[in-house]
Amino acid sequence: MAVEWVKILSSLRQYPTKAHRILGPCSEDRIATVEKELGTIPVPIKEMLRHFNGAHLFVDASPFISILGITPVPPLPELEWAPDWHLEVFTPYWRKTRNRPLDWIIAIGGFGELMIYEENGEIIEWDSDSGQWTKRRQT
Repeated sequence: MAVEWVKILSSLRQYPTKAHRILGPCSEDRIATVEKELGTIPVPIKEMLRHFNGAHLFVDASPFISILGITPVPPLPELEWAPDWHLEVFTPYWRKTRNRPLDWIIAIGGFGELMIYEENGEIIEWDSDSGQWTKRRQT
């Protein structure tokens, strides 16, 4: 299933200017650098990065979800974007602590849920508060 990133971004940009924070596309050399470090980035994630390099989305002024990108060079100031909220920061930690070497952490929900892209292309959710899979995944 192909994601229509242009259409999604167009819809998000219909909101008032400061309703969401969406970063510009990631550079190809940053993608290549992370791939050398962590392995080939799955095509759907790479396509997302080519359209935007992370986003903070809100609902009624409350954090809804933060989509992780790759740390830009130079990095954004800490007060603009948390230095740890990047694919190449969360993913190695997750892989090591959970013994899941092929997962990619792609987003963090407003209540601390981690959205994880698995090798098979499925997106699963980990409740970091309870330390277990959400009801959508029982393994």
